[in-house]
Amino acid sequence: MPLVSIRPGLTNCLTPWKSIQMSLMNSLDGLTNNSMNYKGEDRMERRKIQLVWGALLVMAGLGVFYRIPQVMPKVETITLFAQAPGVVKFCFYVLGFLLVYGGGKKIYDNRG
Repeated sequence: MPLVSIRPGLTNCLTPWKSIQMSLMNSLDGLTNNSMNYKGEDRMERRKIQLVWGALLVMAGLGVFYRIPQVMPKVETITLFAQAPGVVKFCFYVLGFLLVYGGGKKIYDNRG
């Protein structure tokens, strides 16, 4: 591929990247055009995947709630977190809540 001159004495090293960018854009266009038009079986398959994903999010959130009491003593040994264990515990609980809420919403939105 020939290099294109930007200024006299300089060459454009990004010219090969232009073709890569264009091929990526074309492939992304193909993905969005095909995957955004859900009809019939594709729509049902998408719902199944979303339901499984929602269930996994809920299980991950419940796992966070289950592990907080077991992990907090180890976290408190870290000097950076030892001064504010309440804040760390609060953040873990918020993380667990968001995972359970997001998974529940996904399950609710994609139910049969």
